[in-house]
Amino acid sequence: MPRKSIEDEPRDLQANTGKGSERHKASVVGDTVGDPLKDTAGPALNPMIKVVNLVSLLVAPLLVTVDLSKWYVWVIIVALLCGMIWAISRSSKSMPDLE
Repeated sequence: MPRKSIEDEPRDLQANTGKGSERHKASVVGDTVGDPLKDTAGPALNPMIKVVNLVSLLVAPLLVTVDLSKWYVWVIIVALLCGMIWAISRSSKSMPDLE
């Protein structure tokens, strides 16, 4: 329940309603934690989308003109696939505890 609607309720600490109740304190904490995350996730996506678009525009002509009969092209493709497999396997590992 949003913080503002809890503040609009009549204050009754026994029923855990209104401003000053445990429910209100929890909503204030959630509001404090949630707002910075909400404000940073959206703007961070814009530069990433632009970089992905730029890279795709730069790589597209290379992919069209590449000659697959050359041996070094296959070496590059295998190296890129190995790199992708390594990155995916590393991303699925659990993080160690920081205790």
